[in-house]
Amino acid sequence: MKTPLIRVLLIEDKTADADLIQEGLKGQSAQFYEVATVADLTTAIEHLKTSLPDIILTNLNLPDSTGIATVLALRTAAPHLPIVVMAGEDHVEGVGLEVIRAGAQDYFLKNQQDSGYLSRTLRYALERQKIAHQQLESINHYQLVSEVASDYRFSAKVDESGKVTQNLPTGAIEKITGYSAEEFLKTGGWRAHLHPDDLWINDRNQEQLYQDHSIDSEIRMLRKDGSVAWVQVFVSQSGVKNPIV
Repeated sequence: MKTPLIRVLLIEDKTADADLIQEGLKGQSAQFYEVATVADLTTAIEHLKTSLPDIILTNLNLPDSTGIATVLALRTAAPHLPIVVMAGEDHVEGVGLEVIRAGAQDYFLKNQQDSGYLSRTLRYALERQKIAHQQLESINHYQLVSEVASDYRFSAKVDESGKVTQNLPTGAIEKITGYSAEEFLKTGGWRAHLHPDDLWINDRNQEQLYQDHSIDSEIRMLRKDGSVAWVQVFVSQSGVKNPIV
């Protein structure tokens, strides 16, 4: 069974190369591709105003744009779309890193790829862009909550081994602990700032959480200045496979 359609905007001024890419993608047995081809940057930008693809595959040097300027113009025209860049015989050593820094998801030489390689590159670029978008949404969410919350809030994923991965804390974290959110995470996060005599409370809470119980308890935290702060702890699962604190 084939996966959902991937719509590709191909920007390639060399007809033979464009035909080869289209034929290669059409021949993929594990993925459907719909390819719209244009020959220059100006036409590509006009195309993006009326038809939004899933990914952009572009030659680095085009009749009306060359080098990093091509990537920057596409990034401006379609800031949320992944861009994969190709280079031909006019490839300049070291430009690949500049292309990635300019906002492209990947970069490769035409003579080093086949249709299978190209298909994987496009799918991986889409996945990386998806992950980056989710991370940005998460950061924006926590920043929004931080603006309106008077409490210290955070979420964390607990894997099957018990390892806790904490997301960016929000709200009155600095008022309660004396640490900024970034400092709090860099210095060990939640458990590292608990009073040593209360670690057993945290362990008990985590065990109860594994058993699908919500938590309501008090625990002591060590503030940045060495003083102790009592905090009320409310913990519940998010309803997904791994608990979210």
